[in-house]
Amino acid sequence: MPVRISSAVEEQILSNLSSEIIYPPFEKIPVIVVDNFPMLGRLAALRFLEWVQDNPEGVISLPTGKTPEYFIKQVKHFLENWDDSKVQNELEHRGINPAIIPKVTLR
Repeated sequence: MPVRISSAVEEQILSNLSSEIIYPPFEKIPVIVVDNFPMLGRLAALRFLEWVQDNPEGVISLPTGKTPEYFIKQVKHFLENWDDSKVQNELEHRGINPAIIPKVTLR
């Protein structure tokens, strides 16, 4: 059965991976495998920013410590450099509308 992905960011990521999203018969949910923690943080940050654009009134709570370290660094990087042409190009390439700056409060 084909897996349906509703995220432009995830679709773009999957188009560049050589692995499958589900490995039958054991996995029941889609899995995206990346090479390292920094890449995981970057992709999670991009997916989060996409989610915020789609859910501007949404609230999310994250763990503290090392677990979200790269994610938080990348979210800050994208938000602080939103108007930079390199960032704009990456956002657009990954399926995020660079014209809409997400309102994110990190505490």
